[in-house]
Amino acid sequence: MFDNSAQVVAGTVFNSTFPTASVNSIGSSASSNESGVVLWQYCWSPIEGYSAFGPYEGNSSSSDGPMLNVGFLPTSSLLKRIDSTESWYSHDIVRSPYNETLALLYVEGTNAEVTTTANQIDMNSNGVKIRASNNGINASHTLIYSMWGGRPIQGPAPATSTSQGRAR
Repeated sequence: MFDNSAQVVAGTVFNSTFPTASVNSIGSSASSNESGVVLWQYCWSPIEGYSAFGPYEGNSSSSDGPMLNVGFLPTSSLLKRIDSTESWYSHDIVRSPYNETLALLYVEGTNAEVTTTANQIDMNSNGVKIRASNNGINASHTLIYSMWGGRPIQGPAPATSTSQGRAR
């Protein structure tokens, strides 16, 4: 279950150790290691041409927000302001197949789908353009994004007969 909490800076959550590709440390904090509580952790890694994750800075502009250039057409995105309890905003091109992207879900709640009258984001061939001054996706603060879609442009290394290559 997603939570809309703000970013927590505490050395006890992950033992003051940043996760690596193979090790993720669980600390002694009650929020990360409470007895009898089931914990869920989602770990993603970017795949060139298919998925992207990272931070961005909002600018509070309702007409010219940041462009999140990830190099592929995302089919879904997840956006969250990290310093407040704003919702997780989920957009996709299935529920809103034509730009403007007006349909969204608040991931951490039980709300029904919301259809806005103002464009939230544009899903472009190379990423997402923010089109709202909404505090949840374009406050003048740091936010994070997760995007999926596209097609991976390289198969497993070393190159095999399943590699798509870069010539297509």
